[in-house]
Amino acid sequence: MSGPIRRLLAPTKAELSQYLSTVPQYSELPDGVDSLRELRKELKHHIKRISRLTDLISKKNEEWTQLIQRSVPARAKEEEELHEETTKGAENFLEIWLQGQEKIEELQENLEEVNQQLRAHNETPSDDRPCNGWKCVIRLIANKSNRRPKRTSHTTMMT
Repeated sequence: MSGPIRRLLAPTKAELSQYLSTVPQYSELPDGVDSLRELRKELKHHIKRISRLTDLISKKNEEWTQLIQRSVPARAKEEEELHEETTKGAENFLEIWLQGQEKIEELQENLEEVNQQLRAHNETPSDDRPCNGWKCVIRLIANKSNRRPKRTSHTTMMT
C-alpha cells in the first residue's frame, strides 16, 4: 500500500542528500554591495530548493502515517514495520530531512547577516520594501530628488 509513497521518498531523499553536499559553507561575507546582492540571491535559491525537497519528504511521511492509521490492524502492523525499517540507520529519509531543516536555518541566518550588511550600506533588501503602482513611482521620484513628494489626487495624476 505504501509503495507509491516509498517510490517518491527514495529519489527525493537522494536528491536532497546530494544537494546538501553541494551547498557551500558561508563563513565570511563578501565585500561590496554587488557581491552581497549576489550572495543574497544565491542564499534564497538554496533555501527555496531545500525547502521544496524537505516539504515533499514531510508530506509523504505524513501520508504514510495516515495510511498506517487508516489501515486494518494486520496491514497497519506490516506498514508500521516497513516504516520503522525505512527510518533506521544514519542515512534514512527522516535523518536527511532533519539535515535539510538544519541547513535551511543556517542559510536563513546567513541571509539575515547579508541583509544587515546591505542595510549598513543603506541598501534596503528587496523583501523589505513592497512596491506597487504609483507608490513605487512616487518613492523613486522622491528618492532621486531627496525631497518629500507633494500629495496629489489620483485624478490629477491621471490627467
